[in-house]
Amino acid sequence: MNAGLRGGIRALQFSERVALVLLSIRLMKNRSIEENADSGLQRDPDEWKTGDEPMTPAQRSYLETLCRDTGENFDDALTKAEASKRIDELRGRSPRLSQD
Repeated sequence: MNAGLRGGIRALQFSERVALVLLSIRLMKNRSIEENADSGLQRDPDEWKTGDEPMTPAQRSYLETLCRDTGENFDDALTKAEASKRIDELRGRSPRLSQD
């Protein structure tokens, strides 16, 4: 086998090894994200210390958009916790976010 061909085979094997390492890193990262989501890091809005405060401007804006998308009425008196729950509810019904 000539030197050029051996170098090509070596390069291919190296790139395959790099691809496998990158794939395993991606899989570990995805698994870590899933485990964190399942481990209760996302607290129930009813348990938030600031849940009884007025909704944030970001929540307000997003909720207004979701209400328009779903034809629901917007309630501007919601607390942070209530707004979070309402956002979760409307996200599931929004045609913009449907995964059909």
